[in-house]
This record gives sequence, C-alpha cells and structure tokens, in this order.
Amino acid sequence: MVVGPDPGGLTVDSVDSAACVAGNEGPLEVTPLLLTPICHAAPPGTPGDVVRVSVGATTVYLLPADVDGADEAALRDMVAARGRLADRDEAAP
Repeated sequence: MVVGPDPGGLTVDSVDSAACVAGNEGPLEVTPLLLTPICHAAPPGTPGDVVRVSVGATTVYLLPADVDGADEAALRDMVAARGRLADRDEAAP
C-alpha cells in the first residue's frame, strides 16, 4: 500500500493480497487532496477536502469521513465497485 503525503490520521491496515477482489490487485494509493488549489495534495497532518483512492488504473474520490477508519480491504472494495460500474457502462450498447 502506498499512502500519499501524511494522510492526516488515516489508518489503513494491511490485508493478505490473496483476499483482494480479482482485478483489484496492485498497490493501494491513498492521497488526501485540496479543492483549492484544485487537486493539490493536502499539507501533512490535514485530512484534505477529498481523498483520492487508487488501485492500478481505477481511482475513486471519497470524502475524508468515508475513508476514516476504513481498512485496506474496504478501500479496495470501494475501488473494485467503481471498476465494475465502469466495465458495465463500457459494455452497454
């Protein structure tokens, strides 16, 4: 797992990579961001306005409250759910 500049108290526990959803492997990146200036990394020790969570090529943007207290498995599930929605939308006629 890769955590961006000081996640502002965000705690993410390690999980066995074998437990990850298929297609949801790779490093987990969690980066708190500011909205102004747009999408700059939040200063160390601050949660930011939004949190970018990425696994491989799939990225979701969440509120800090949605990420606070979530473990790595829960964050990976959120990213995987977004990936499944994108796959479904691409497959639609």
